[in-house]
Amino acid sequence: MEFGQVPKQIFTHPHPRRMTGPPPALSSLDVCWRGIENLAVSAELPCHKSAVTSLCLSPDGRLVASVSYDCTLKIHNTVSATRERSVSLSSLPLTAVMMLHEGATVLAASMDSTLIVYDVECGRIVESVRGHEDAVSCLAWIAPSLLLTGSWDCCVRVWRLRKPLTAIKPASDLIAQLDHDARITALATNRLYTLLATGTTEGDVFLWSLKSFSIVKNLPGHKESVNGIDFSPDGTRLVTCSDDRTLKVFDLCTGTVVFSKCLVQKLKCLVWDGKTLLVGGAQGNIYLWDLVNVNLVKEFQAHTGAVLCICASDDGGVVITGGEDKKVKIWR
Repeated sequence: MEFGQVPKQIFTHPHPRRMTGPPPALSSLDVCWRGIENLAVSAELPCHKSAVTSLCLSPDGRLVASVSYDCTLKIHNTVSATRERSVSLSSLPLTAVMMLHEGATVLAASMDSTLIVYDVECGRIVESVRGHEDAVSCLAWIAPSLLLTGSWDCCVRVWRLRKPLTAIKPASDLIAQLDHDARITALATNRLYTLLATGTTEGDVFLWSLKSFSIVKNLPGHKESVNGIDFSPDGTRLVTCSDDRTLKVFDLCTGTVVFSKCLVQKLKCLVWDGKTLLVGGAQGNIYLWDLVNVNLVKEFQAHTGAVLCICASDDGGVVITGGEDKKVKIWR
């Protein structure tokens, strides 16, 4: 199937009536962050020499990995706020990071187009391979073996990796390439791993099938770069934020925008549980939104300069932010 074609059938249920009001309430099965409106800084880690570009928590929330324009990976204990690893992984800035295998393995992406596998326990790089023709900008992992990489070469690549991750072979491990017309800036998968959402520097937002690797929907995106994108836990909605200062919530059955808000600063990152949304801004603010009642709960200064990345534990008990001010902050 060629780029731009829509498969004959993706959804087996009729499309619901278009919604113009607030997003629908979520089911009791969805994750709920309790007490997140009371977040306060528990530790401040001045750990990098340049802007922090990406963060990732280990599944148990005990470790946080951060990467930076300073080309280094840092791993900290979120409980003791102590450093456990510090290593230079590349000669060019690092752009994205993920923790795999219960935190035992870190996968990082670089502006030199490489994917780097770091063994945390052994404290060494075990693989470095050129994954794209330009900078690798974002990553996603589908256990047990699928890796998705987005790049400035205007494509998303899907890889099927083998254990151990010490011999990535592009010729045999690359199983799909999803071409776009602009640089990829953000990507996310739903929890069933059936759908992929991608965002570009031109503001495009696409929904892809991870079964056929074809476009499901071209959503009404943004006017500038999409910097954050994520699915609700139940997979019915998608949230995005952009340099055009807007955040949007899409109903994925209809492909329509059910909520849109323009704020006063460019929006650089987001994380949500389907109900509560945290958005980081270019002027250092974090916005806390209740997307059930559609209201801004709280706005506070988190960093000096842009909040470039944010992540949270499943229960919302730990939130980590990284900024243009070179700092990583732990919030509880």
